[in-house]
Amino acid sequence: MTVVLFHPAFRTMGGAELLVASQARCLKRAGLDVRVATLALDEARFRDRFEGIPVSVAPRASWTDVFVGRARSLERTVPRVEPSLRSATAVMACNFPANLLLGASSISAKRVWYCTEPSRDFHAIATNPRLYERVRSMPGGSSDAERDFATRLAEYERAMASSSWRTRVVAYDVESTKKLDSILAISEFGRGNVRRVYGRNDATIVYPIVQFPIEHRRSRSGLDRTGLKILTHSRLEIPKNIDTVVRAFALLLPRAPGSQLHVVGEGGHRKRLEKLADELGVASSVRFHGYLPDRELDRVYDACDVFALLPLDEPFGLVFPEAAARGLGWRIVAAVPAEGRLEATATTPVLRFKDDVVVRVVPALNGSRVDIRSVSRFGRGDMGANAKRVRAFLAALTAPAPG
Repeated sequence: MTVVLFHPAFRTMGGAELLVASQARCLKRAGLDVRVATLALDEARFRDRFEGIPVSVAPRASWTDVFVGRARSLERTVPRVEPSLRSATAVMACNFPANLLLGASSISAKRVWYCTEPSRDFHAIATNPRLYERVRSMPGGSSDAERDFATRLAEYERAMASSSWRTRVVAYDVESTKKLDSILAISEFGRGNVRRVYGRNDATIVYPIVQFPIEHRRSRSGLDRTGLKILTHSRLEIPKNIDTVVRAFALLLPRAPGSQLHVVGEGGHRKRLEKLADELGVASSVRFHGYLPDRELDRVYDACDVFALLPLDEPFGLVFPEAAARGLGWRIVAAVPAEGRLEATATTPVLRFKDDVVVRVVPALNGSRVDIRSVSRFGRGDMGANAKRVRAFLAALTAPAPG
């Protein structure tokens, strides 16, 4: 069986790109013939992520595409990408517009979309229900994300009020997506997006692969423990709402001198965040690390006390369970995304006994429910270690950010 994962572009090292690479590696290890198709690839940045999995890059668009409009340009993209998909038994589209292009294609393979989210640009209201409510209740907004959304919403509503290139793309997207054989949603929120945007009620929730770190003992000796060390780790884009974290840190710093905010990630909002830290007088206490490879990322996580991130309308924040796992020092031994189940091994700090941990995320009426079980391998008594571990995980997963 040949499976092709179709993602629009591998340029920046974002969560969606890392998730596709993880899915490709997982399917390969399961014995499938896996390939990746895309429209753009930064080979130097992503070469090691695919571990030898073939990546096919579609031919570049014609320079004349800039004159034909976005909808027509997307139509022209379909025949450019089809040759990379024809040999597949099944094709799984990832981010927009891969779903649109796959639905519009004429290939015979089973066509599936793993929906992290529909396009926020073309479906601004349906994909941003919380932001929409906040902007409507408080015109102008109080954060960069709200102010940016208010501006984009006004433009969006004007564009959608009459026939335009935007309305044509929206219609093409909805029409093409309805032709797909199956849709998998990343979360209950994602399934709601599919229902609101495409009118499809058949999406199945498949939780994403969460990368737990290789087991290591947190090395905190010799570190400066003055103040609170706070970490935020995300692509630096406006919807991630990182400016709110920076503002909260500025309020915290006078009460907790010596505190530091570590910002890991790259993106178009970085300069604005750096300027904001300077305007608030906390630039010397905020460090922007940019992208970090895994080993350096582990070091920063180990040096910090608190993880803080406040995204709005996030389909599934992979970084939250990953941050919780890093802080707890678990080692992942099995992952079954279709069941939302993770199995891990926890090691006691002194005697190094192994305990088995199972975490399962299941759909619930108003979102999702997290079930966790921790059992010792040795002896009848655990001195309360497993109950403490369960409480620690749930506390780490649900604790509010400082400020």
